[in-house]
Amino acid sequence: MSKESRIKEELAWLKMVFAIIVAISISILAWMAQNYQTTHVVILMASLFVVALFAWLFVKVVKIVYKKLDELEEI
Repeated sequence: MSKESRIKEELAWLKMVFAIIVAISISILAWMAQNYQTTHVVILMASLFVVALFAWLFVKVVKIVYKKLDELEEI
């Protein structure tokens, strides 16, 4: 497998990870919006922490993607 093919495969995999992170974050936010009145505060705070963690992961994935795109451009 050439280096170009490997980087393209890594980008495809990262695209899938990116989509999963976004989908889970949106799902948790939607759940929080629907259940904030009836859910215990601790669960809401834990959910907010998870969303913040996923936002951090989102940023990390974007940085990795840009790094891989730069590597692909250099080939």
